[in-house]
Amino acid sequence: MKNVQTTILIVDDSEVDRATYIRYLHVDPEPSYRILEAETLAEGLELWRSQHPDIVLVDYLLPDGDGLDLLKAMGNGSPDIPQHAIVLTGHGDERVAVQAMKLGAADYLVKGDITAVSLSISIARVRDRLALAHKLQRSRQQEAMIAEIALQTRKYIDVSSVLKASVWEVREFLDVDRVIIYQFNPDMSGTVVAEAIASPWSPCLNAEITDTCFQTHLTGDYQEGRVFAAADIYAANLTPCHIQLLEQFQVRANLVIPIGELQFLWGFLILHQCSGTRQWEVSDIQLLQRLSIQLAISIQQAELFQSLQVLNKSLTRKVKERTRSLKFSEKRFRSIFDRMFQFVGLLAIDGTVLEMNQAILTAGGISAEEAIGLPLWETHWWQISSETQAQLQQAIARAAQGEFVRYEVNIWGKNQTVIPIDFSLRPTFDKAGQVEFLIPEGRDLTEVKRLALSHN
Repeated sequence: MKNVQTTILIVDDSEVDRATYIRYLHVDPEPSYRILEAETLAEGLELWRSQHPDIVLVDYLLPDGDGLDLLKAMGNGSPDIPQHAIVLTGHGDERVAVQAMKLGAADYLVKGDITAVSLSISIARVRDRLALAHKLQRSRQQEAMIAEIALQTRKYIDVSSVLKASVWEVREFLDVDRVIIYQFNPDMSGTVVAEAIASPWSPCLNAEITDTCFQTHLTGDYQEGRVFAAADIYAANLTPCHIQLLEQFQVRANLVIPIGELQFLWGFLILHQCSGTRQWEVSDIQLLQRLSIQLAISIQQAELFQSLQVLNKSLTRKVKERTRSLKFSEKRFRSIFDRMFQFVGLLAIDGTVLEMNQAILTAGGISAEEAIGLPLWETHWWQISSETQAQLQQAIARAAQGEFVRYEVNIWGKNQTVIPIDFSLRPTFDKAGQVEFLIPEGRDLTEVKRLALSHN
């Protein structure tokens, strides 16, 4: 928090009494007070609404009302709000004390009994209550901010949006002049990649910064997760070159939180107070350390997601290229396969037809759909004897065991023509040496036999 005074509003129509209370307050050298004075209830209400004092000393009897009316206005009807008011009265009255406490007064003092010590104790008690309430409120606000940034982390996929949302949340919450996120380059120079700034201070978003002092002296400390906090850069034992760098950005108080650690020192979360010195609260530093862990996780997740996107694009491109290659290879194979004058096919090891080239289909007068999926000996254009069928099944069984089989067989083709075939079955093997497919090959011997007969 910025360095602030405790503002006390004294509402009392007695100038002598007000002067006495002010003198008592200044006896205590520890706290620093800013004193506001009002003689009437109306003046007190006006100062309450316009100046928002931390503590109110209010006389019970005022010319235009009583102090309890001020408590009612301060609490807007709720006894839980004006716990920073002390009611003063000229004489002890338990009835007044009870009413004051019901309306939320923090204390009740009788004017004739007030001393410097008793007033100091009462003020200290109220200040302690305010400090505790402030801590509780800050704790709730801190948790809300962390939750909001976690929500932003889930909301945004790209890391730049997460960083931008985070710096604005931090600047608004801590009321600081500038919040930046600084990312390292491989050479330990860096760039301001996110910034939230108040007027009239100069922006530095996208600025390239090389801090040789940091590279020389502070890298190891930050890698171990240590925080650098300077309430005043001129009283922080900094090197001249470091002070000169901060002066370029109008910095008077500086807070640096590392993002990541050890081998993953990604960058810094940096807070600048430019308008003056600032004492950084321990609770705020702890909050920012938690935030830096959240940011480191978000950055790693975002970078992993981006890497996966790049990998996915690369794999998609390779798959497309491979698919085009396979389609071309398939087209080329099919072109060669269908133009072979020999009968060629592909069988499963049980003899089921998987492929037949055009030469077989033409000879048999059938389509591929009529043959594929049937055992070779059952395709409807085969007109073979039961003896030949048994011979063919036996050949398939032998080939399925890894044996190359070859013999001559007569089949009936289209138009009831007999086709003598030089038939063979060739097994193919997988990487484990097991038979994977059978390749049936056949050569039409009709012309060969005709020529042989004519020569005889």
